Amino acid sequence: MEPIAAGAPGSLAAEDCTPGYDRTTACQNGGGYAEVYRGGQTIGRATFTTNYKIILDIKQRVFAEKVAIHITSATGVGAGITAHFKGMCSSPCKADSQVPSGLMKPGTTIKGLVAYTDSTKTKHTGAITHQMSVTYPGATSTTLRAPFALKFRCDDLLKGQGAGCVWPDYTPTITTLSGLRFISANIRRWQGRGAPKLLHRNSYLTDKNRYEVCGKAKLPPGWKPPAGWPLPISDPDNKPTCDEYAFASSNEGGTRAGNGYDWVPHGENNSQGALLKNFYYANRVLNAKSARDVGDGFNVAV
Repeated sequence: MEPIAAGAPGSLAAEDCTPGYDRTTACQNGGGYAEVYRGGQTIGRATFTTNYKIILDIKQRVFAEKVAIHITSATGVGAGITAHFKGMCSSPCKADSQVPSGLMKPGTTIKGLVAYTDSTKTKHTGAITHQMSVTYPGATSTTLRAPFALKFRCDDLLKGQGAGCVWPDYTPTITTLSGLRFISANIRRWQGRGAPKLLHRNSYLTDKNRYEVCGKAKLPPGWKPPAGWPLPISDPDNKPTCDEYAFASSNEGGTRAGNGYDWVPHGENNSQGALLKNFYYANRVLNAKSARDVGDGFNVAV
């Protein structure tokens, strides 16, 4: 018997979803074939397509994979070959495969779930491996292992939220700052002058970066609030405050080329901090481990 190998996939699997991924969902389609031998001669072949869909949870380390193996054709005794599938993951993750074994009869689909549980207490980047063995009476069984295209990451590093998992290869984008009139205008201004749209979270640099940009900033003589500025200025939320971009709490902040500042209402500055925190937690954007480290990346769109 030959190992299951890449072959012409034929039709898509019954549980097909568009291949791709975001921060928590990933779909992968594929296909292959299995052959069995007796006395050195091929006595059967079955071809199949596969679909795998995994949805992670930002607030749990338990997640599931939907598996569908659609049998597309068989020759010889191929329809009598039995497929045995299981999912595996790297320690400290554990997998519980609930995919039944099934005959590789054309037109049938072998469906099931694999439940994964990751027990990391800090951060774990883990791999998922798919294993399929095929058997036929009187033939030698063969097993193939193939990795899922992406690695997942589970962590317990966000205070107050608990552990959860994401696909770290996906870079999320914050868009909620577009609702802050003056801050969004400030971001557009400096992005248009060369400040980066891709930032990396690093709160260890906040004080240093903020001082470099806003430490000595003063309102221009005769400054007056522009149109749309909330009034009265005497209200603490409406007082002008220095707002720097790129964010001080990022590796790209400070006096780098293209960066700068403008004046925004104090209330907007407070709202910006809350929106950033909500975004970080919703996407498990992890902070750097030190001033010299680089945190998770994220895009800024306004």
